[in-house]
Amino acid sequence: MLLIDTSYAHGSEAVTRPEASFSLSGSTPADWAAPVDYSHGAVWLRIQVSEKPTQAALRLQPCLEQDADHGGMRSCAPAQMLSDTGTYAWSAPLSQWSPTLSWPVRPARIIVILQDAYGVPVDPGGAVWVGNPYASLYYPMKMRFSAAVLSAAGTFPGWDALISAALRPPTGAGAAVPGARP
Repeated sequence: MLLIDTSYAHGSEAVTRPEASFSLSGSTPADWAAPVDYSHGAVWLRIQVSEKPTQAALRLQPCLEQDADHGGMRSCAPAQMLSDTGTYAWSAPLSQWSPTLSWPVRPARIIVILQDAYGVPVDPGGAVWVGNPYASLYYPMKMRFSAAVLSAAGTFPGWDALISAALRPPTGAGAAVPGARP
């Protein structure tokens, strides 16, 4: 199940922040434990960095966050190290995300946190991080962020297949046809 596939500029806003947050579609299942068991599956992640101001080493850490009605809890995967432009892809079983969440509750958001090489968020208004106060070592970065969750029994089909399948219109009884009028 594709959670997100978006291009954005991390740190291009007026107030640069170490976190970029994206709402997940309400069409993702409300329960990640049943009838399909995503809770024992894995999240596949891909970051395609097209522009980065320097080759300063950094970490990008993805997190899933539940909405406030369900405690607003956040669970994060191990971070991915990078220092240059290019494509970085990895998977993280939900059992490795910390802290463990109640996966029967659908996450509301997926977040990408930009950190220095030691795991400190690169926050110009906050803590001391490598390169402080020179945010220009890290920001802005242009990237495409993709994430998908697979069930415990699922096999990753590859990004091209997954994204093209997500772009196809739904079929079957009651499926809307793009551009059709009632």
